[in-house]
Amino acid sequence: MAKILNITVTAIWMIHVLSWPILQWVFSLDVVFQMMRMFYYWSTPEMNAGWIFIGHFTAFTAATFLARNYKPKGF
Repeated sequence: MAKILNITVTAIWMIHVLSWPILQWVFSLDVVFQMMRMFYYWSTPEMNAGWIFIGHFTAFTAATFLARNYKPKGF
């Protein structure tokens, strides 16, 4: 079971790292769009644009950390 999990994590990591140059641009544009949306809706109480921006920025930061710092065992 552990070997299957290790192979799966390695495959996901490899796909992520190989597609990261393109994904980085897509994620960056999405974060900038969410930031502009947050600024636009800043004074609107029924909008949760700030929390949505924080979520997108956190996902972008986690994906960047995974692509740059993580390496699976035996790779």
